[in-house]
Amino acid sequence: MSHGTIRAATLKTIIPLIMERFNCGENAALKMFYESHTGTCYADDSTGLYGQSAAYVFSLFSDEISVKPAGGSAAGAPPAGGNAYGVRLRSLPAPQLLNES
Repeated sequence: MSHGTIRAATLKTIIPLIMERFNCGENAALKMFYESHTGTCYADDSTGLYGQSAAYVFSLFSDEISVKPAGGSAAGAPPAGGNAYGVRLRSLPAPQLLNES
């Protein structure tokens, strides 16, 4: 099975979890995921993240972001260090490559 097929199948579980957790639609969830560090690593075959369980990938994504504080920011601008989705991004170390021995 190709990596793309595995990713597509796993995304069918990850995206609904994001939609539920962050109360957003499918397109917003996809955009949030692929604009995140976790999503970037998931799309990169060399990280091996595509082969991990949907629950594990979702937990990495959830750990990477946190909901913006109550009150938000002035004039609808994204919070400092955040983005247009109202989530504050947090820097995480890059996943380590799987041992291919």
